[in-house]
Amino acid sequence: MKWSNYRHYFIAFVQFIYRHPLVSGIILSFFSGLYLINDFAIVNRSALIPLWQLAQGDSATALGITGSLIASFSQLFDLSMIDAGHLLMLLLHMGITGVMVAIATVLRFSLLSRWALLLLLLAHPNYNDYRTYIITAPLFWLLWLTALLILLLWYRRHSIAVISLWLVLFLVATRLELVAWFWLLLFPFGALVWKPWRRKSVAYALIGYALVVGILLFLPLYQGESPMLWFIEMIKNNPNQLSKLINISDSNWVKEENRLMAAIFIFSGASSLMIIRTLIAFGVVCSGLSIYAIMRKQYHIIAQDQRRIIQYAIAFDILISVMLFIADTEKQSLLGFSTSFLLLFFAALGLSYICKKIQNGGYSKVSVLVIVWCVVAYLATGFIIFGPRKAHIKQAAEIFISEHPKTPVYSNNQFFLFYGDKDPASILAPEIAKYLRQQQAFFYAYEKNRNQALPDFLAQETPRYSYQNRHGDTILVYYLAPLNNGKLKK
Repeated sequence: MKWSNYRHYFIAFVQFIYRHPLVSGIILSFFSGLYLINDFAIVNRSALIPLWQLAQGDSATALGITGSLIASFSQLFDLSMIDAGHLLMLLLHMGITGVMVAIATVLRFSLLSRWALLLLLLAHPNYNDYRTYIITAPLFWLLWLTALLILLLWYRRHSIAVISLWLVLFLVATRLELVAWFWLLLFPFGALVWKPWRRKSVAYALIGYALVVGILLFLPLYQGESPMLWFIEMIKNNPNQLSKLINISDSNWVKEENRLMAAIFIFSGASSLMIIRTLIAFGVVCSGLSIYAIMRKQYHIIAQDQRRIIQYAIAFDILISVMLFIADTEKQSLLGFSTSFLLLFFAALGLSYICKKIQNGGYSKVSVLVIVWCVVAYLATGFIIFGPRKAHIKQAAEIFISEHPKTPVYSNNQFFLFYGDKDPASILAPEIAKYLRQQQAFFYAYEKNRNQALPDFLAQETPRYSYQNRHGDTILVYYLAPLNNGKLKK
């Protein structure tokens, strides 16, 4: 067969893929996710204790619904908890990718814009960090984006059905994150933004929805507590949260008699901080593309009603992040990252506009070179892990446990304990290990940072094993036995 025939089939194959960004994006998400998980090499720190609890059969408390799904996957496919967790994350992120492309299709993005969205999403450095983690946030993101897709598709035509679906989705999401309770308020307030109403059923549905949500907010449905009472207590007890963070809590104007002024300052300050944090998490490249698309008015391709919904969703998501920041709740960065998903649509419009201008000769050769360099750098930062890795700790634990399966072993490092089939919550500080050796003999694995000196009592010992990464971080395994006049007892 001639080369021209191969070339013909290759071009036909590429054109087929290009015409189907939804399926192609899901497949790319799967394979790129596999690569990232394999490259990351170890489980994220926040998943160590939940995965250990799941392995012990405690699926009720570990990771909530996500933990139950992981346990089910483990039994169904005969996988370890780690592999089942990664499988679930792969499926969730494939779903997120598919819903993102589906939303872009509903917004009438061109094929080029949809592929630009895929590139920016699947190579986003911060998002790729989350793709290597076993966490609950991706399930919430998937539900949230699905609810937004339903809203963009059918809100005007099937108002009551759409609002009911929204309510069901977020009642499920409330089992995952506190933030879902705030998102339940979207319709009553959002209806003021999405006027004019075309059907009376919208108004009737919103009134019924507001009544149902009002009842739910006062029921003890979130971890045995009413979400509305939690919100009231948060406002009452945490108005000076930001002032504590910036060390001005002793100032006169944040005391009880000046609480209103303090609350105004804290809310405005927290809003500024959260917007800055969101932009940092979003990245310089994507932020620049979004600004460029807005300056060139590329957002006009989105229907006005749909654009209002997206703008409202972004504003509401930032508001929720600010409230959680003031309340000092955990995982704000994970929840706040949901705003980045919506901003990516504007970034994709900016990138596709640049590609069209390049095709039409709208930039100089130097400008084109700079643009290509930025795109390549964006891809590199998304798929190359910079800085020290922890794979040497996993290797050390697995080798050590295989050689000493029944020997007592302690460590100051959760990763070593987890991969050594020990409870990662039972870490042992060097100071405690020093006194424990008076009672028994044991192995002690100590993680030594390259910029940190050894504790004095370990500096006098000779490690039995030593494992090191390329950045000089070392895991040292010592055999500690009771001392007799400064010498080891035989």
